[in-house]
Amino acid sequence: MDINNPIGYKSFKPNQNPLIMNPFRFASTPAIARVGSWSMATRVTTLAHSNGSGTNRIMVVVTSGEDNTATRNVTGIDYGGQALTYRIKLNYGTYQFEEIWYLLETKIASASNTTITVTYDTPPNNFLKMIHAGTYENVDQTTPMPESASGSTTSSTPNPLTDVDIAEANGNAIVAAANNSTPTTITWNASLTEQTDEGPSGHSLSVADR
Repeated sequence: MDINNPIGYKSFKPNQNPLIMNPFRFASTPAIARVGSWSMATRVTTLAHSNGSGTNRIMVVVTSGEDNTATRNVTGIDYGGQALTYRIKLNYGTYQFEEIWYLLETKIASASNTTITVTYDTPPNNFLKMIHAGTYENVDQTTPMPESASGSTTSSTPNPLTDVDIAEANGNAIVAAANNSTPTTITWNASLTEQTDEGPSGHSLSVADR
C-alpha cells in the first residue's frame, strides 16, 4: 500500500521542512507497538526519556533546529553511554535542519541512564533546537528502517505537502516528523496519530505515527 500525501498542515508557513521517516519491519509475530509516551524538550541539548518495557525495541530520536548564521550539524547522539545510529538528515538552505537517529534493543538494555545527549559541531541558536524521542517494540533488529523519504517547500503551497510518498509493506509501521521555521501548528492527515507538537519562538517540530 502506498501512503500518498501522508502529511497535512494547518497554518502552513514558508520554509516548511518536513521529513518522513521509514516504516519499521516486524521482528516477530506480534505487531509493532509504541511502548510508553514520546518525550520532548526545547532549548536544550539533553532530554530524559524512559523506554517502556518490551521486546526487540527501537528508540527513535528526532532532533531539529536552525541558525541564521551558518549550517549546524549533529556530530553524535548518546543515550546513557550508548551511541545512537544516524539514519537521515534534511536541510533547508544553510540553516534549518532535521535529523533522525535510533538505538536498538541491545544498546537500550545496556544504557547506564535515561539521558539523551545531542552533540553539535557548533550548537544552534538556543531558542531554536529541539529533541523528541519515542520507543517501539517488535522491530526487526537487523533492518529496522528499510525505507525513508523526505520533502520540503519554501512556499505556502502546496498545502498539504504532496511530494512525500513511501511504500508501506504489510505489517510495517510509519513514523513521520515535520518542522517549520516559524512557530505554528502542524496538522497530520487522518491516517497518522500525532505524538508531539512543540512550537517555541521561531521554530516548530511535530512527530506522528501509525
